[in-house]
Amino acid sequence: MVTPRRSELLKLASFILASFVVGYNLHHIIHECGHVLIGLCCGGKASGIRSHPFGISYAMVTAPACPQLVTWGGMLFSNATALVASMLCFARRSALLFPILLWASLAFLVNGIYYVVGVFLNFGDPADLESNGVSRLIILLAGLTSCVFGTGLAIVTAATLKLSRYTRFTAACLISIPIVLYLFMLLGYTLIWNRHELGLWGTFVGAGCMASLLLGWLVSLVGHRLEPRRLHEVSWRMVIVMSLLAVAVVTTQLTVLHA
Repeated sequence: MVTPRRSELLKLASFILASFVVGYNLHHIIHECGHVLIGLCCGGKASGIRSHPFGISYAMVTAPACPQLVTWGGMLFSNATALVASMLCFARRSALLFPILLWASLAFLVNGIYYVVGVFLNFGDPADLESNGVSRLIILLAGLTSCVFGTGLAIVTAATLKLSRYTRFTAACLISIPIVLYLFMLLGYTLIWNRHELGLWGTFVGAGCMASLLLGWLVSLVGHRLEPRRLHEVSWRMVIVMSLLAVAVVTTQLTVLHA
């Protein structure tokens, strides 16, 4: 174990936070694109998507011929895209591997939490599926399966940062604190501007915080066994690149996709 310098911890935490902002919001855009793509393939019509970094994302698509398939399309398309991307890039040994794998793991985790929470709150895609005749048990199992797969992929993702050089507590905090910080920013936005959605986002943020803390604990326990032998260190240049990319994604959501 080594004693980390504050600058080193700040660099890693900033890199993780920027990567999370990119991955989390990019997932929502791809998820809604999945609804649109499947809807168009089924002969439906789409007028666009709406996405917000601290709000609900949705697709404006109608496909009366196959409503179930269109609803499943968001989860299936985003998970499939994430799986293919992670398989293609996994052989690389670059610190930029982390943001790509983080986005992939977030696709599975966020979809899974969304379906599990949505079943109990009767909200969003799960509610639409249930209204179209899909069993609640099937929806719940789909969400849980996505959560399990996403957790495993997230552990592999975190291992690429080679956190075993730090204590378990430090490693767990580096993974969980940046994620919890963003989730609390989301909750704060809801308290000020979307108070009517507080029950929904409060439940989601609570589940997300529990998942991130569990992930940090799992990474501190088993992550060192999955670390690649060769991996470039995270640099401040990479932090700046990811931060600029995060700003670009959020700006696109607030301007183009939330107009």
